[in-house]
Amino acid sequence: MRWKLCKIYKRLPSDDFFKNIIPEEMMWLDAMVAEDEEEEFSREKAFTEYLAYFIDPAAVKRVKDSEKNTVSVSNEDFIKTIEQMEGRVLSKEERASILNGG
Repeated sequence: MRWKLCKIYKRLPSDDFFKNIIPEEMMWLDAMVAEDEEEEFSREKAFTEYLAYFIDPAAVKRVKDSEKNTVSVSNEDFIKTIEQMEGRVLSKEERASILNGG
């Protein structure tokens, strides 16, 4: 995550900017970067599907149909993943904040 922020803000990893970020801000920045990456991925995927449709429409349909079988993650598993990434147990307030969208 820090490397992505270095590129975005054009700062070195040792910059004081990073020392002053509180964990909640880092989590928010991480969520926003992830959201931006997801939007970019969706645009690129849609464009790729558009181009592929002219080559093999049936293949595009098969891929889209297979995507309907997605996997969902429980809130508890989501929290456990965040705790593993953070290397600590989240407080009740942090859990509630995350599950309620910040």
